[in-house]
Amino acid sequence: MRSYTLFEGPLRDALHRLKYNNDIGLGAALAPYLATTFFQQSWEVDFVTAVPLSKKRQRSRGYNQAEKLARPFAALIDKPFFPQAIRRVIDTRSQVDLSAEERRINVSGAFYANCMDITGKSVIIIDDVSTTGSTISECARALKTSGAKCVFALTLARAPLHNPMN
Repeated sequence: MRSYTLFEGPLRDALHRLKYNNDIGLGAALAPYLATTFFQQSWEVDFVTAVPLSKKRQRSRGYNQAEKLARPFAALIDKPFFPQAIRRVIDTRSQVDLSAEERRINVSGAFYANCMDITGKSVIIIDDVSTTGSTISECARALKTSGAKCVFALTLARAPLHNPMN
């Protein structure tokens, strides 16, 4: 897994606008940063997918912010976008304010992969932010269990590491 930058400053503000303020045009505006990070890697991928929202959160928000990043990213790297590769089968609570262990438990078993479409394929999962990596790890587990050959992950931002010595 790689991230473009840290979740702070103007990028944090932009991602909050994308996620909570219906500023969906930011997905296409921010996708080139994902592509830049992708092209710095030596990853061979067959298709792009995004971390799915629960049906309830999708209905409430009206869109999936990870998909708003993933679709234009897929076009930029000239790979197909397959949002149905992963489904969220458990409506988990928000990860905000959860500890690393609580996050891992919260998303355990929450995802299911469409094995007919991913068997033997290399997949890249896109999300907006990674804090502990629990959500992406659980998505990757579901994809690998269903036959994916290789799973990569890319986020626009990652939470800064907290140093207890500071």
